[in-house]
Amino acid sequence: MKRLLEQIAQTNRYKKEAPLETIDIIQTQKTLVKDGYPFLPVEFIEFLKHHNGLSATDSAVLGILKNNSPLDICTYNKVFNAIENTAILAYDDMTYLVFDNDENTYKLVDRTDFVTIDEYLSGELVYALNSILHF
Repeated sequence: MKRLLEQIAQTNRYKKEAPLETIDIIQTQKTLVKDGYPFLPVEFIEFLKHHNGLSATDSAVLGILKNNSPLDICTYNKVFNAIENTAILAYDDMTYLVFDNDENTYKLVDRTDFVTIDEYLSGELVYALNSILHF
Protein backbone atom coordinates (compact mmCIF):
# COMPACT_ATOMS: atom_id res chain seq x y z
CA MET A 1 0.00 0.00 0.00
CA LYS A 2 2.86 2.35 0.85
CA ARG A 3 4.20 2.24 -2.72
CA LEU A 4 0.77 2.98 -4.22
CA LEU A 5 0.30 5.94 -1.87
CA GLU A 6 3.73 7.27 -2.87
CA GLN A 7 2.89 6.95 -6.58
CA ILE A 8 -0.35 8.87 -6.07
CA ALA A 9 1.43 11.57 -4.06
CA GLN A 10 4.03 12.01 -6.81
CA THR A 11 1.56 12.51 -9.63
CA ASN A 12 -0.49 15.54 -10.52
CA ARG A 13 -2.82 13.43 -12.65
CA TYR A 14 -5.46 12.99 -9.94
CA LYS A 15 -7.63 15.51 -8.16
CA LYS A 16 -7.46 14.57 -4.48
CA GLU A 17 -10.37 15.17 -2.12
CA ALA A 18 -10.22 16.40 1.49
CA PRO A 19 -9.07 14.01 4.23
CA LEU A 20 -11.54 11.54 5.67
CA GLU A 21 -13.08 12.19 9.07
CA THR A 22 -13.93 9.30 11.41
CA ILE A 23 -17.53 10.41 11.93
CA ASP A 24 -18.08 10.22 8.17
CA ILE A 25 -17.00 6.55 8.12
CA ILE A 26 -19.66 5.57 10.65
CA GLN A 27 -22.45 7.46 8.88
CA THR A 28 -21.46 6.07 5.48
CA GLN A 29 -21.32 2.49 6.74
CA LYS A 30 -24.82 2.87 8.19
CA THR A 31 -26.15 4.38 4.95
CA LEU A 32 -24.61 1.67 2.78
CA VAL A 33 -26.04 -1.17 4.87
CA LYS A 34 -29.46 0.50 5.07
CA ASP A 35 -29.47 0.71 1.26
CA GLY A 36 -28.52 -2.97 0.85
CA TYR A 37 -24.79 -2.59 0.21
CA PRO A 38 -22.06 -4.19 2.34
CA PHE A 39 -19.83 -2.47 4.85
CA LEU A 40 -16.72 -1.06 3.23
CA PRO A 41 -13.67 -3.31 3.71
CA VAL A 42 -11.20 -2.15 6.35
CA GLU A 43 -8.31 -1.92 3.87
CA PHE A 44 -10.39 0.36 1.62
CA ILE A 45 -11.16 2.62 4.58
CA GLU A 46 -7.44 2.72 5.34
CA PHE A 47 -6.83 3.89 1.76
CA LEU A 48 -9.51 6.57 2.16
CA LYS A 49 -7.74 7.91 5.24
CA HIS A 50 -4.92 8.90 2.88
CA HIS A 51 -6.89 9.73 -0.27
CA ASN A 52 -10.61 10.15 0.27
CA GLY A 53 -11.57 10.08 -3.36
CA LEU A 54 -9.41 10.55 -6.42
CA SER A 55 -10.47 11.55 -9.90
CA ALA A 56 -8.89 11.91 -13.32
CA THR A 57 -10.35 12.01 -16.81
CA ASP A 58 -10.36 8.22 -17.20
CA SER A 59 -10.62 6.83 -13.66
CA ALA A 60 -11.72 7.53 -10.10
CA VAL A 61 -11.69 6.08 -6.62
CA LEU A 62 -14.89 6.87 -4.77
CA GLY A 63 -14.77 8.41 -1.33
CA ILE A 64 -16.87 9.45 1.60
CA LEU A 65 -17.81 12.92 0.49
CA LYS A 66 -20.47 15.43 1.40
CA ASN A 67 -22.94 17.49 -0.64
CA ASN A 68 -23.93 14.62 -2.97
CA SER A 69 -20.61 14.76 -4.78
CA PRO A 70 -20.53 12.54 -7.89
CA LEU A 71 -17.60 10.73 -6.24
CA ASP A 72 -19.51 10.00 -3.01
CA ILE A 73 -19.62 6.24 -2.59
CA CYS A 74 -23.23 6.16 -1.30
CA THR A 75 -24.56 8.41 -4.06
CA TYR A 76 -22.64 6.61 -6.80
CA ASN A 77 -23.84 3.16 -5.71
CA LYS A 78 -27.47 4.31 -5.58
CA VAL A 79 -27.23 5.49 -9.19
CA PHE A 80 -25.03 2.84 -10.83
CA ASN A 81 -24.95 -0.34 -8.73
CA ALA A 82 -27.27 -3.12 -9.85
CA ILE A 83 -25.61 -6.02 -8.01
CA GLU A 84 -26.93 -7.04 -4.61
CA ASN A 85 -24.48 -7.28 -1.69
CA THR A 86 -21.67 -5.52 -3.57
CA ALA A 87 -20.32 -1.98 -3.43
CA ILE A 88 -18.69 -0.08 -6.29
CA LEU A 89 -15.43 1.36 -4.95
CA ALA A 90 -13.79 2.77 -8.08
CA TYR A 91 -14.03 2.87 -11.86
CA ASP A 92 -12.18 3.56 -15.06
CA ASP A 93 -13.50 4.09 -18.56
CA MET A 94 -14.27 0.36 -19.04
CA THR A 95 -14.67 -1.26 -15.62
CA TYR A 96 -15.93 -0.91 -12.08
CA LEU A 97 -13.98 -2.11 -9.08
CA VAL A 98 -16.51 -3.70 -6.77
CA PHE A 99 -16.27 -5.37 -3.40
CA ASP A 100 -18.29 -8.59 -3.35
CA ASN A 101 -19.29 -9.22 0.24
CA ASP A 102 -20.60 -12.74 -0.45
CA GLU A 103 -17.24 -13.90 -1.81
CA ASN A 104 -15.09 -11.45 0.18
CA THR A 105 -13.27 -10.45 -3.02
CA TYR A 106 -12.62 -7.40 -5.12
CA LYS A 107 -13.75 -7.73 -8.72
CA LEU A 108 -13.16 -5.77 -11.87
CA VAL A 109 -16.45 -5.93 -13.74
CA ASP A 110 -17.48 -4.60 -17.12
CA ARG A 111 -19.38 -1.32 -16.74
CA THR A 112 -22.09 -2.26 -19.24
CA ASP A 113 -23.06 -5.79 -18.18
CA PHE A 114 -21.25 -6.35 -14.85
CA VAL A 115 -19.46 -9.46 -16.18
CA THR A 116 -16.40 -10.24 -14.04
CA ILE A 117 -13.11 -9.55 -15.82
CA ASP A 118 -10.69 -10.15 -12.95
CA GLU A 119 -10.80 -10.98 -9.24
CA TYR A 120 -8.60 -10.09 -6.28
CA LEU A 121 -8.67 -11.72 -2.88
CA SER A 122 -9.35 -9.81 0.30
CA GLY A 123 -6.03 -8.18 1.14
CA GLU A 124 -5.19 -7.48 -2.51
CA LEU A 125 -6.79 -4.05 -2.73
CA VAL A 126 -3.51 -2.52 -3.93
CA TYR A 127 -3.49 -4.73 -7.04
CA ALA A 128 -7.11 -3.93 -7.76
CA LEU A 129 -6.55 -0.18 -7.39
CA ASN A 130 -3.45 -0.40 -9.60
CA SER A 131 -5.67 -1.85 -12.32
CA ILE A 132 -8.17 1.01 -12.04
CA LEU A 133 -5.60 3.79 -11.62
CA HIS A 134 -3.36 2.39 -14.39
CA PHE A 135 -0.14 2.33 -12.37
